Amino acid sequence: MAHLARGLASLILCALPLAATAFTVAPGRAFASGQGAAPCTAGRVCDARLGIALRLPPGWYVLGKKQVAANNQISFAAPGSHGPSYNLRLIIDAFAVTSFANSRRSAQKVVDNLISAERVREVSQSAVHYAGTFGLIVAGLPIGPTPAREIFLARHQYVYQIIAPGQSLGTDQRTALNSLRFVPRRGPFLGAHG
Repeated sequence: MAHLARGLASLILCALPLAATAFTVAPGRAFASGQGAAPCTAGRVCDARLGIALRLPPGWYVLGKKQVAANNQISFAAPGSHGPSYNLRLIIDAFAVTSFANSRRSAQKVVDNLISAERVREVSQSAVHYAGTFGLIVAGLPIGPTPAREIFLARHQYVYQIIAPGQSLGTDQRTALNSLRFVPRRGPFLGAHG
């Protein structure tokens, strides 16, 4: 069963026109656009729907709602090479809720289930730690027309899927992931589509 994130990643990886600036900066605070906006410390973008905050690398911005189909997802891009295009750099999505309170077990269970559902054999997994919690970076899953790394980061029973386009993590992607923090979340983790 192909899941929504795979199709969405394929769609988002295509060049689409840019929307208006998707976040604003007020004195000492930054806000992500939309209903999930949450106050942040200066220089960070927060999304209360997901319960995350991160510092944007130079040139990055939050994609507007017209480019993002899911409610509990935030996407980041950098300017494209020409015209009104963009270079997708990171997608963070509320992916699953497990019955485990242990982050390591939650991430591993989700990855195991996904590998089984996709019926792939050549998959590599490596442990990662971002925002003080456990995750798995996975390569080899069929994600779309362009290569990408998938990170399944768990905070207790809540599992986030982070898609990082490219053969490997770029310096800017690592910078953003290293700045990732959890903030109080508003609303259900998976929203109405979960």
